[in-house]
Amino acid sequence: MLKLSKFNVLITKKLRALVMAGVMSVSLWAAPIYTPYVQAMDSAAGQIAGRALGAAINYNLVRNAWLSFGDEPEAQMQILQKDMEEKGQDMTPENNAVVDKVMNQLIERGEYALKKDNLPFQWRVNNSEEWNAACYPHDYITVNKGLVEDLKHNEDMIAGVLGHEMVHGLHHHLANVNADNILAKELFSLISAGVDYNYKDLYKKLSYYIMVKNIPVPLENEADEYGFYLMTSAGFNPGGFVLEMLHMAKRNIASGSVKPSDIAEIMSGRVWNHPSDKNRLKKAMQLFSIYGYNHVEVRNIDEVYIDGNFLLKASPDEEFTSWENAYFIAGGIAKGIHDNRLCSMWGFREKANGDIDFLNNDRVYQPMKKAVREAGVGHALQEMIEAAYASDVKAGNRDKIYLPEYNRKQKIKEEREKASAKSEKLSNHYSAKAAKFNDLGVPALATVEAKRAIVSNESNANAYMQMGRASSLENKHENAVDYFDKSISIAPNNGFAYMYKGMSLYAMGREDEAISAMDMASNTKNKDETFTINVLMLMAKMQDEKGYEEDALNSYRKLHNIYPEFVVPAKYASRMR
Repeated sequence: MLKLSKFNVLITKKLRALVMAGVMSVSLWAAPIYTPYVQAMDSAAGQIAGRALGAAINYNLVRNAWLSFGDEPEAQMQILQKDMEEKGQDMTPENNAVVDKVMNQLIERGEYALKKDNLPFQWRVNNSEEWNAACYPHDYITVNKGLVEDLKHNEDMIAGVLGHEMVHGLHHHLANVNADNILAKELFSLISAGVDYNYKDLYKKLSYYIMVKNIPVPLENEADEYGFYLMTSAGFNPGGFVLEMLHMAKRNIASGSVKPSDIAEIMSGRVWNHPSDKNRLKKAMQLFSIYGYNHVEVRNIDEVYIDGNFLLKASPDEEFTSWENAYFIAGGIAKGIHDNRLCSMWGFREKANGDIDFLNNDRVYQPMKKAVREAGVGHALQEMIEAAYASDVKAGNRDKIYLPEYNRKQKIKEEREKASAKSEKLSNHYSAKAAKFNDLGVPALATVEAKRAIVSNESNANAYMQMGRASSLENKHENAVDYFDKSISIAPNNGFAYMYKGMSLYAMGREDEAISAMDMASNTKNKDETFTINVLMLMAKMQDEKGYEEDALNSYRKLHNIYPEFVVPAKYASRMR
């Protein structure tokens, strides 16, 4: 068995070294300050932190420690596994299919920046019936099946939730806030004191912290804002964001449920048991309104208005209530206004039957187009849209309203450029993570990190090798060989690339070429004894299976000289005596 790496299920030495190095630089001018409330919650942790540090914990030091910890592929996998052990994995095909589809669309089409110390996202649907989802500091998102089912497997509502959670990870919210949190201080002190802290205990503490939503309001608002624009930029209906907020709010009402007729009270703020829900829903509606340049709104539970003019009243169907459909309809109109700078881009046209058609057949537009057609208000919609654009031109509103979104896009662009800067150090950071993901058997994420490495340094031989390893794990061996050849062309003495190339060639049935690659690997100047053992072991097995017994005997002799404990097959062992 090929054994090239070892995983540590405890806090990494890298993180501990980072923390210890930082402790040496902390000034000793003040003692740690804990409020009575925090002391009451966990006085023991406070004592540990006080003994371990004996000084104020520097904000950036703790933040950097959390960033480093959250950037470890092994930690991400361990937390994922512990989450599934603790909650159980939901195996319902429909639940998993919609979450997978939404996450993949957000990742592939959404506007965001994957920073240097972000990992590619992983996610799972768990068996909890509670209405919740969470993102761990390792960019792992856990989604409760209760949430997925309550949102009726609707892609747009679920995208509102997952976009929000992605932003928590992308913006390192836990790392930012943990510097002032007792949990961070406790873990920091344990790590800095050299105490092994296993992932089971860490998972429980992180889960408690995350699930009770100990995120300051400004960061929740940031996650809402950036999450909203992340999900809309990925092509989801903006109305889904408001709807998931309404579903969350109704679950927090003391009665535990709400009727469609109660939505008016919810929207007016008369029925709440969590004030923050009211504020977040108000913010969500503001985001929705601004997205449609303040032209579109839902009134009286299920009526759609444009610039204060009634357009239509939404109807319920087999899947959604009238108020849910109202936001899907309004969301389609808002998207049309947002995505089309000119009114002419709506492409209003009269069909042979007298109906008015417009825009394209994007999924997000379908509820709107169906409702307009059934209500027979196509001409009215055209008049309202034309008037809306005319008023924007007259008042110059469009550029003013778009400015914050433009600034947000520029910030994301700058973060992307920073994460893809030409840098050998940055490239090596990404290729190292790619190697770890390959070791863990997660080739899709290894590919993400290897591609990032190549963008930062096109001459990174290890990055191409990791691309090859990932392709090999996905049984794309021809692609793998091409990547290994590219790696070898950059670093001819990289024996690992020859070894992996040999394994892919052998899997393709090109045995002689595979043996030749293994021979090249064995002759490279690699001082890693474990590597040499594995190469000789693999080469001898290939030679034996091909019937090259003398060559196999020679390989086994070399192997025995380096590793006498290796058990040579009997038919060769007798010839070596």
